[in-house]
Amino acid sequence: MSLLINTASAWNATNPILDLNQIGVESDSGRRKIGDGVHRWKVLDYQQAILPPGAAGTVVGDGVSAIVALTQAAYDLIGSPVATTLYVITD
Repeated sequence: MSLLINTASAWNATNPILDLNQIGVESDSGRRKIGDGVHRWKVLDYQQAILPPGAAGTVVGDGVSAIVALTQAAYDLIGSPVATTLYVITD
């Protein structure tokens, strides 16, 4: 699985075909699509966040510019989470 991040306007301008299970994230809206290896970006439906079993994620803001996977202990050490970062807790 791979993750690509771009603005909504850039996604729409290039209209790429995402590989099977490749995730494309709009950095300005936080919305995401998952590729099927066949259809172009504009045809794919937006998806809900998909996290690994047992993982927890928090979005604190209107757009996602980064996705970070870390343990709960590491997350607890962050004094002020970045508003545009999606934190995925992996334990």
